[in-house]
Amino acid sequence: MILKMTKKERILITVFMVFSCLSATLQAEDGMYAIGGSAGWKGLAAADNIAWTRGEEGCDAWMIAERELKVTRDTDVLLNFNGRQFYDEAGHYTVTAARTDAAVLVDHHGDHGNSVLFRGNGGLTLKASPDALFGTSGLTGSFTVGFWMNPSVVDSGEQILGWHSSRNLANYSLYQMIVAGFENNHLVWHFTNVFDTYRENNKSLEIKGKSVLIPGSWSYHQLVYNAENGLLEYLVNGRIEDMRFITDTGRESGTVYPARLGVVADLELCPSYTGYLDDFSIERKAVPTDELQNSLFDRYAAEGGTFMTGIFKISDNGVKINRIHVNETVPELSDTRYYLRWDTQPYGWTDEEPAWHEFSSDEILSRYQTGYNLYFQIKGMLFTDGTASYTPVISGFDISYSSRELPFAPYNLTAVAGNGTVTLSWKASPTDTMGEGSVGGYLVYYGERPGEYLGTAAFEGSSPIRCGNTASVTLHGLENGKLYYFAVCAYSGDTPVVTGPLSSEVYARPGSRKK
Repeated sequence: MILKMTKKERILITVFMVFSCLSATLQAEDGMYAIGGSAGWKGLAAADNIAWTRGEEGCDAWMIAERELKVTRDTDVLLNFNGRQFYDEAGHYTVTAARTDAAVLVDHHGDHGNSVLFRGNGGLTLKASPDALFGTSGLTGSFTVGFWMNPSVVDSGEQILGWHSSRNLANYSLYQMIVAGFENNHLVWHFTNVFDTYRENNKSLEIKGKSVLIPGSWSYHQLVYNAENGLLEYLVNGRIEDMRFITDTGRESGTVYPARLGVVADLELCPSYTGYLDDFSIERKAVPTDELQNSLFDRYAAEGGTFMTGIFKISDNGVKINRIHVNETVPELSDTRYYLRWDTQPYGWTDEEPAWHEFSSDEILSRYQTGYNLYFQIKGMLFTDGTASYTPVISGFDISYSSRELPFAPYNLTAVAGNGTVTLSWKASPTDTMGEGSVGGYLVYYGERPGEYLGTAAFEGSSPIRCGNTASVTLHGLENGKLYYFAVCAYSGDTPVVTGPLSSEVYARPGSRKK
């Protein structure tokens, strides 16, 4: 059945449809903007104690950095195996592989960070420079050897450390040796002719661990020699396993037998060992036991980590951020904090300005923002649990925003030519009195080719000419007889200023006409 409508009804329906379309156009445009995840991280302005890991769908994510040793003025050698192929971070040793397949770097996310896997068929050779502990002959002074170890097997005879040399005495050569290896599921340190005038067991001594080593389990081993009192200690996971005063009395009060190295020789790391090793270091001091226990066994940096995205722009039109969904995994007793700030320009930002506003995932944020902004920045703070054993993982941010509406294009643009002039008139943009996003004025574009508004001849200025909030303007100084093309657009009356689309193009040819 066909319904017939009166002329009045058709007019009302037409007006309603036009108003509906206009209202829909004036609504803020919602959108999504992603940082991290599959969209990728768009750079960081700053990061402290933060490391990459694998997040959702295998994308890059952020976590608190695993605790790692750092080079100090006392560091003789440090191999932390964090991305640099068998590289001494202290720069005192050149590291070479005994065999190309003997040792490989392994990335254990969620286990023990990066480490090196030895396969029992040769290890690494550390060639010392003259300023290294094993690069010169003479007294060693105090030293500390430390490393994480996770053996695949604990077979007697496997060696973690080996150094073999000799000392030239008055009329003969004295063999020297420092070896750390497995014996009956324990790690034992052997020293031969290392300590001056030491007589026990033919100038050799051993210091032995009490802990039974378990394959597949990480443990930290530390040998500490204090040259001031002659104390030699062996610790496992921060606990003293064995100790000896290398003195003439065997006690602290005795005369110290100092450690002395002979002919320079290479240091062999894991020459016959099967398993993982990490954070091998030698410090030229006796590291205090309490210093080790206070920090070494925190898996992650106990002070937590922070990161700050670069300053980013979502839209040239300016936006309000409605909410931010944080894609994160937060283990029990760990925590996160997030902060957002914004401005209409990206220059002169400091740590405090613009001000930071704390937010939580999916919190409504638009009520904090008084207007539309162009530039934004996010800061995140990550906290471990009480034992520094777990870290949050941040995969990214999904940002929901509302775009600021653009002024409508002026319409019914007309151009009337005069003597060296063209007068332009138009109907004002419909948003002129709509409040937010209203028109602040108009820009007049002109030129000598269609769509190319590069004009410079008008006394009022080069294209485009800002003519304020008016509906007509006359351009003077144009060349008679030349054809000019014109278009007009509105610009917003709020901050940041944005321009709307151009009107339809018109043209006119100035000239004088006799009456």
